[in-house]
Amino acid sequence: MLRYVASRILLAVPVFLGVATIVFLVVRVIPGDPAVAALGDYASKEAVEALRQRMGLDEPLLVQYTRFLAGLARGDLGRSMITGASVREQIAHALPYTLELTLGAVLVGALLGIPVGVYTATASPTTSGGCSR
Repeated sequence: MLRYVASRILLAVPVFLGVATIVFLVVRVIPGDPAVAALGDYASKEAVEALRQRMGLDEPLLVQYTRFLAGLARGDLGRSMITGASVREQIAHALPYTLELTLGAVLVGALLGIPVGVYTATASPTTSGGCSR
């Protein structure tokens, strides 16, 4: 059992790196400049350049990716490009509501699904094997 858990954890590492790489690249490939999106279309070129420099968007993609992975390894999810707030704080704020909605959905699904499933299984006509045509 311990060997199975260890192998699953080892397999999770490349999956995590793959997903992190895809997310990083998708954010960088989407058309438009994140600094312009954060400041608006009417921002001055100087303000956009200053924000790009502060966000590290003026550096090569490999340097940005290395910093991204190093931040993830430290548990630093960065700052929102739009609000500037810490992503970790935003997740911590939304998590209780997400868990509450998830628990409610699971309870409603179980309270309705189990009786309906039992009823469907017991109320169906009995046939002597196979489906009736």
